[in-house]
Amino acid sequence: IALYIEDFLDGRAVFDAIHEATSSGRPVVVLNVPANDAVLRATQSHTGSLASAADVIQAACAATGATWVPTPRVMVDAIRALRSPLRASSRRVGLLGDTGGFVVVSAGAITSEGLELPPFSNLLRAAIENDDLSPLASARNPIDLVNAATSATWSSIADRVLSSDEVDALMIVGGIGTYTEHGIETAEEAEDAARRLVAAVEQTAKPVVLATPSPTSHVASMLAGHDVPVYRDIEAAARALRLLCDSGEAPGLPRLPATSDSPDAVAGYFASRQLLAARGIGFPAAQAVASLA
Repeated sequence: IALYIEDFLDGRAVFDAIHEATSSGRPVVVLNVPANDAVLRATQSHTGSLASAADVIQAACAATGATWVPTPRVMVDAIRALRSPLRASSRRVGLLGDTGGFVVVSAGAITSEGLELPPFSNLLRAAIENDDLSPLASARNPIDLVNAATSATWSSIADRVLSSDEVDALMIVGGIGTYTEHGIETAEEAEDAARRLVAAVEQTAKPVVLATPSPTSHVASMLAGHDVPVYRDIEAAARALRLLCDSGEAPGLPRLPATSDSPDAVAGYFASRQLLAARGIGFPAAQAVASLA
């Protein structure tokens, strides 16, 4: 479910409905532009409504399991990720790339999303190194193939990483989908490697996202059709990976105290405190004094 909302006439009813949807397993993405003077003027001239405070909306989205986004493009990226039924059981992720600079940028994007890139064990590193890596390649997490990869290398290493118990999700960044164009491999070899990667994803039920300069290539489209979200931008892929690692239960909006008849007018600070405390509002301890002594 994708929602564009400028203001809420009954915010609690809206977010209760959102919580009902997310609790049933249906993802909800909410596009709400953060309010500032320009946004307020635009919404008033457009619909006559008032843009709601972004921090309130974001808190309500977090409480009800919805994904808040600030722009239509980020909304589309989020929908692409959340269409996958796979979710990670932790924030431990692996990163597999084929060029040093992109691997470094990707590692920064991943950790900026609050995800973890734990170093691989010696056992897993040795298994990865068995895939005939370049002497300059790194089998640590991140894995950097240093421009010496084919689709077969990708799929084999991805299978090893996903089959381990050291990470619960994987981001791949690099030239998947371009090797055929550059004459490095045949189309049949690329398709076979894509099928092996899809099989690894299905067998482990761990989410994988792909960032590639050729997101519309045949191989990338094959992966996208089998629950592997594909992006051109590294940052978009990292955001998608974070969404697939956010699998915690949402508690819903807190319940407010039951309403009652309007109270009689009260006078004085302590009488007001008592009235508000009776309706669930907490205060620090205080004591009335009559003199400076």
